[in-house]
Amino acid sequence: MTATLQTPGTTVGVATLRAALGVPRSRAYRWRRPAAPAVVSDDPVSDVPAVVRTPSPRALSAAAQTQVLAYLRDSRFGDRAPAPVHATLLDEGTFVCSVRTMYRLLATFHEVRARRAPRVHRPYAVPRLVATQ
Repeated sequence: MTATLQTPGTTVGVATLRAALGVPRSRAYRWRRPAAPAVVSDDPVSDVPAVVRTPSPRALSAAAQTQVLAYLRDSRFGDRAPAPVHATLLDEGTFVCSVRTMYRLLATFHEVRARRAPRVHRPYAVPRLVATQ
């Protein structure tokens, strides 16, 4: 049945074939999709295998990624989110990538977090009313 739907003839369309076979439209088109890419498991413990993806032709090169990370890790931007870093770089006349790409790079290197030093609270003793007499 799947072979029939995968290679329909020139006179009969997919809609006619699926109606004749009693197959839902979503399943008929799912069967017509090409095979999934090769699967390689990164984590032997996990049941979900990682899918190998080809990089986008529009992706940043490794040198450009290093440059963006250098800007984000710079001492003057160390405590700022990517949006103000992007705005400051644009004011200086430098465009390296979009704000979303900066977030993606930070997520890739597990650096998406609060980019500032957390506030340290001083120890505080709760006032107590104690009767002495």
